[in-house]
Amino acid sequence: MRVAFLFVVAAYVAVTEGRLRDGECEVCIKCVNEFMKDMKANKHKKQTAIELGIKDTCARLTNPKDQRLCYYIGGNPDSATGMLRELSGPMKNGMPAEKTCERLKKKDISICELSYPKEIDLSSVDVKKLRVKELKKILKSFGRKCKGCTSKADFVSLVQEIKAEKMGKQDL
Repeated sequence: MRVAFLFVVAAYVAVTEGRLRDGECEVCIKCVNEFMKDMKANKHKKQTAIELGIKDTCARLTNPKDQRLCYYIGGNPDSATGMLRELSGPMKNGMPAEKTCERLKKKDISICELSYPKEIDLSSVDVKKLRVKELKKILKSFGRKCKGCTSKADFVSLVQEIKAEKMGKQDL
């Protein structure tokens, strides 16, 4: 009885571990879709041509997160590893980007840990509920620093001042 229960639990963990959750692998999915779009535009059919197309696309990407993904998969000249075969094979066969990234995640978990920074909307957010890291990010986006801030309350008050200034300018 215990063996059957452990088998069922192990099977469940194995099945759910490989699937992507909401918002996971967003950089990978976006880049793989970009690679596929370029592959179709250039009519690449062979795996080696697809790999060269991925390298060309990686050379054109400007976002640091996209460049980091290219580094992980071997699309950059300075990449330490190479997973272009694992990427170009499924692309050649027409596999969706989500499934391709799921497979790449099994090879290297750091591929799916990449994510784009989230924008914080000051008009709708409760500043007191934000973490200090997020408050610092808001201050940096407005070119301000909180000199002498020792507690979260100091950061909150400065962000609230910025929020008041911003809301005042929008009303005019």
